[in-house]
Amino acid sequence: MNYILYWLAYLAASAVFYVIFWKLSYTRKPAFLAYMLRGLLLALMITPWYSNSQNDQFAPALMIAALDTITLGASSALRALIPLMLSLILALIISIILYYKNRKKYINNKTLVTIINVKDQVKTNESELQN
Repeated sequence: MNYILYWLAYLAASAVFYVIFWKLSYTRKPAFLAYMLRGLLLALMITPWYSNSQNDQFAPALMIAALDTITLGASSALRALIPLMLSLILALIISIILYYKNRKKYINNKTLVTIINVKDQVKTNESELQN
């Protein structure tokens, strides 16, 4: 029961931190760096891994790697760093895909707004010429 409560508390704190980071990194125009940092942060915070080799309980991989490095040495941290690196690579790939998808949508919307503005200007100029 405590295990589930710890995870819920950790995920709630992670969500609050992520929302704050999202607000700080928000731009109206899609920014490549913001997408990459958001993806990396999310992967760092929520990638789970086994807390020890004899137990089937999970803990955040970043914490496992840090604690294994402190207590057992750097070579022991590899068991948590490998899945963490894989999740970081996957997060980068997903971030790149989302960036280009949203960038394309942003460009299309910007083009549409420009076309509407040009049409409005043409109508305004035509009405002024008629008067």
